Amino acid sequence: MRVTIPIFVLLLATSVVCKPKPVVRQPIEHHQLTLQFDVENHRLEGTARLTLPRKGVKVAGFLLGQDFSISDAILGGVPVKLKSRVVEDPEMISPEYGVFGEWDTGNALLWTTETSKEARRKELNNAFKAKPLILQVDFSGSLYVPPDNRQFSREKIAFEVDGTIGHEGIFLSPTAYWYPTLPDVLSTYEVTVKLPEGWNCVTDGMPGGAIERDGWVEVTYVSDVVTGALSFSAGPFVVEKLDHNGIAVMTYFLPEQAGLSEGYIEACTRYVDMYSDLIAPYPFSKFAVVDNFLPSGYGMPGWTLLGSEVLRLPFIKGTSLGHEITHNWIGNSLLVDYREGNWCEGLTVYLADYKYKEDADSLAAMEYRMNQLRDFAAYVNSDNDYPVTEFVSRSGPADRAIGYGKVMMIFHMLRKMLDQYDEAIFMQVISETYYKYQWQPIGWKEWQKEFERRLGQKLGWFFDQWLLNPGAPELAVENMVIENVKGGWEAKFEVVTKTFGDKPYKYLLPIRILSDRGSVNQQAFIQSSRQSIKLAGGGEIRSLQLDPGFDVFRRIYTGEMPLTLAEFFGDPDGILVIPSKDAKVDEYKRIAENLKSDGQRIVTDTEFTAEMENNSLWLFGDPEINCLFTLFPMDSSRLEYLPLRAPRWREDQPLPAGLVFKREEFHGGELIATLIDRHPKDAEKSIVYTLALPTADLVDGTRKLQHYGKYSYLLFEGDQNIRKGEWVVSGESPVAWRNKSAGK
Repeated sequence: MRVTIPIFVLLLATSVVCKPKPVVRQPIEHHQLTLQFDVENHRLEGTARLTLPRKGVKVAGFLLGQDFSISDAILGGVPVKLKSRVVEDPEMISPEYGVFGEWDTGNALLWTTETSKEARRKELNNAFKAKPLILQVDFSGSLYVPPDNRQFSREKIAFEVDGTIGHEGIFLSPTAYWYPTLPDVLSTYEVTVKLPEGWNCVTDGMPGGAIERDGWVEVTYVSDVVTGALSFSAGPFVVEKLDHNGIAVMTYFLPEQAGLSEGYIEACTRYVDMYSDLIAPYPFSKFAVVDNFLPSGYGMPGWTLLGSEVLRLPFIKGTSLGHEITHNWIGNSLLVDYREGNWCEGLTVYLADYKYKEDADSLAAMEYRMNQLRDFAAYVNSDNDYPVTEFVSRSGPADRAIGYGKVMMIFHMLRKMLDQYDEAIFMQVISETYYKYQWQPIGWKEWQKEFERRLGQKLGWFFDQWLLNPGAPELAVENMVIENVKGGWEAKFEVVTKTFGDKPYKYLLPIRILSDRGSVNQQAFIQSSRQSIKLAGGGEIRSLQLDPGFDVFRRIYTGEMPLTLAEFFGDPDGILVIPSKDAKVDEYKRIAENLKSDGQRIVTDTEFTAEMENNSLWLFGDPEINCLFTLFPMDSSRLEYLPLRAPRWREDQPLPAGLVFKREEFHGGELIATLIDRHPKDAEKSIVYTLALPTADLVDGTRKLQHYGKYSYLLFEGDQNIRKGEWVVSGESPVAWRNKSAGK
């Protein structure tokens, strides 16, 4: 994930002309920052020297967080006064400051040079004549947020911090506005930092050697290529480095994770080589994997910041690490014009996470595509849906389903269509576009232009229907007529496509036919809302399925996908029910708070009312402490609770409480089972059971569940998952047809 803020132009030229998409002149050409951190008092003191464009500038300004103050300011060698104000409505100042697109100042103040008096105007006129034109600002402030033990999760963002300075470490993101800057300015940087002895730091650019003196460590970073707003991380890191073909591959790990360094460096070199061959040479002088004391998974120019817990997960080197490295091409050096939406997350998923599945085997790739459709169905509804051109960044699972999953599927459909001409075209366009626009922000219009150029055909119909409309089309096969012909069969049917609005979608539709002679894959180009299709083959037809491999972005049906925890996570009306009279009631409340999604409620079993019975439910505890387990009994073939069995005679030993999990019996230990089933009163709703044995640690056994949204059932022993899986699907859906008379 990239931490980004839409582009903002602030410096006012002689005249301002408002256009839908003005030419961008970067209002800060270079940042020179000198910083000193006092972790005892959570404080930062610094000086910023901002090199401004020389021609036509009449007003200088910047944003700085409200937690910071300004002590002095000098413009072109002349002391100046700055005034600040809260920007309540950014759109209101667009004509004045040349702002375009959507942007958010957070808690920052807008500081500008004071020009109210005639004398000041003359003084400023002289200042603006300086070459180079530099605005120097002395600033200071405090930031601190106590660390939280919640985890960074794909299902939801449980805990994000814009900025904090403390004994645990330092993390500063662009949204903290922790130094004078403007949102998403493309600038070069020089950053000199003083840190406590034994510490080190990472930001954009290449580090010089650390200098130790008087109980401090001084480190300087220089970035000669333009990057966006800076993130910064510091702590008592153990640093390892490997020179790989002129690229410094580094790890900055806290001592507890230092032993993981070798494996991460090896994986980094592999990814750098892969994408250098696939797209273009690696664009930065370093790549560093940095350990974060906070839960995170961020990709910045030349480095990634991963939470300690994430680093320790065994699968990260084969998945998320590659995703963050891919961002160095996609998003960090081929930049995003956010006025047309953020295309880079979905493309990064397609070139990284999805590619790794596709390289492994076709079934893994198909499952990945199915999961994107499933997530969209689970998390996106009429209240939170929007076109992909409005996606900027992820703040919840619905955003992820749209900006990551739907956009990934758009690129997949484009590639499958281009494959009809030449399977090499798609990656050729990616590479050619990268070379053409490197270090420039581009939007969907540039992507459309480059694919049209390479293909020699207009593609406005494709981009318009998928980018400008919310939702997903619904597909169905209707009016099937089978005729037996000599040596085989002939099928006539209609493909019905329900879309947002009246305009029909056009798309390439895979069709699979199964007969007594085997399966055959066909394709049809759909151009109308109800399109007739005629197919023929040998033998006896048994079934037909539209889009069997989930290659079309569409609404997925219940019979096509396993019921998983994602369905409950995505239901804003879900209710989590905890026991009211157990000694661990506070722990149950804590874990329910951590698992609930926006809009969901937590009640005790005694607070539960009849009006809640038709909602999706998540029950915690066991039948002895939560009466809802009796009202909504578990399917004993899947999960059954075994209460403590007392001794039956004097020599007998008691049998600890246990459970039967998918017909496997367990007794005692720290076992917690979680599974999801269809709601017995409403098949469109779900019911989740988390059954904990009396000796189980509730927090350890549930805190990772947010990572397991794609599973139907899970068994944890302590914090270790020992069983997981998905329920078998029925296969019955409107996109499938079965010949009920086959074989008769």
